[in-house]
Amino acid sequence: MPLVVRGELDNIPEIAAAREHILVLQDFELDASGRPIDPGMSASMLGREGSLITVSGQRNPLYEIEQGGLLRLRLLNASASRFYRLRFEEHPMYVIATDGGPLAAPQSVDELLMAPGERRDVLIQGTRERGTYRLTSLPHDRGTTGMMGGGGNNGAG
Repeated sequence: MPLVVRGELDNIPEIAAAREHILVLQDFELDASGRPIDPGMSASMLGREGSLITVSGQRNPLYEIEQGGLLRLRLLNASASRFYRLRFEEHPMYVIATDGGPLAAPQSVDELLMAPGERRDVLIQGTRERGTYRLTSLPHDRGTTGMMGGGGNNGAG
């Protein structure tokens, strides 16, 4: 579980009142028995991406949001190599903090690209009727190059 440091941003009444979720994004490669597979040296050097993606240990979680309400997601990309291109179903996201700390003003985004190890805090305003909505990971091409300067694409998505 990540360490959460609270500060002045948490004292803003609207943010303090928002429902909060800490989301740890991580990918794995498992064998037929469900045990993690050691990627080996070559795959590690090329940036192995696992075929199983979890959000705080869950697959395809849903998040409830009230119409007019606020949802705060504290996001951590805990994957070693995978970039996540995120979108919250049917709602805009507002970035309020990054690894560098709180932003001076919320930044509205439709999608959010997160590199390995990166953290972001986002607010989602309930602009639709009350319900459960998904945080989706869209395909992203890292555009990596092969060893010795050779071009190539690892097919990440």
